[in-house]
Amino acid sequence: MTVDLVAQVVIPTLAAVTVARLARQRPTGDVVGLASPPFWLATAVVHRQRGVVVSSTICAFAFAFAFADGRWRTCRNGRGEAADAGGD
Repeated sequence: MTVDLVAQVVIPTLAAVTVARLARQRPTGDVVGLASPPFWLATAVVHRQRGVVVSSTICAFAFAFAFADGRWRTCRNGRGEAADAGGD
């Protein structure tokens, strides 16, 4: 298997999982999103696509900032709700 073939399978899989997790406001969406930029970069380098390299780098920073911001820790009850929501 080539790097390109692996990337072509992994990229849409991770994208679907990321979108599903973020749409349901699950905190792991950003973590899964951080896993995809290396595959984007690998396939972009193989095909010499400079624009995709720039775009995937920007996306990697966006997911990294969300991860560092602690958004991935805000939901703890497993239902997509903030841990301190309700009950006031």
